[in-house]
Amino acid sequence: MHQRRNIPAWNFFYSLVMGHRKLLLLLLAVWSLQVQASQTDGEGVIATFRSYGALNRDYLSSVNSGIGESGKSHEQLRNEVAVASEGPFEAALSAAVPIVCKEGNLEVLRALFVVTIATVNSASESPATALGRMFMCQPKLVSSEFQALPPSQQQALFETIAFGFSNATPDFPIEGADIDKLKARLDALDPGDSNDP
Repeated sequence: MHQRRNIPAWNFFYSLVMGHRKLLLLLLAVWSLQVQASQTDGEGVIATFRSYGALNRDYLSSVNSGIGESGKSHEQLRNEVAVASEGPFEAALSAAVPIVCKEGNLEVLRALFVVTIATVNSASESPATALGRMFMCQPKLVSSEFQALPPSQQQALFETIAFGFSNATPDFPIEGADIDKLKARLDALDPGDSNDP
């Protein structure tokens, strides 16, 4: 019968893994989100947006109580949101722009609207810039979908799109685009700029 000769090494490995199981679970969750974001199709991008939105909701639920709906601590959720924001969510935003610009994918645009409104607590400018770029390349599509939103959501989203447009104009040139006309079209969407008495 074969006996283990190196039991101290096994014990060290076991204690290392068990002592860092929360970190390993976090890395597994991040990897899962990255796999979803690595898909360049609309479904993968939408899945990542939804996952990030759900993670952010869990984080927000932990702010006052210290524990999220998932049972995770506020600190753990804050770290997970930060990692997801800088990794898979950022990758999904990058993938979403050409999907909307080239394919006119409404579902990706709508999912970005939803996650942007749901994550207004985020300091990231990336969702705004993605929306600004989408407005530049698909102004009719973005305008019509924006106008289909309830007024309260339009109010919450307009400033984000306008900010993103200003971020996108210097580094996202669209051949033949008249930036002044696009800006005027964007300004016409402003729900706070009503001329009604």
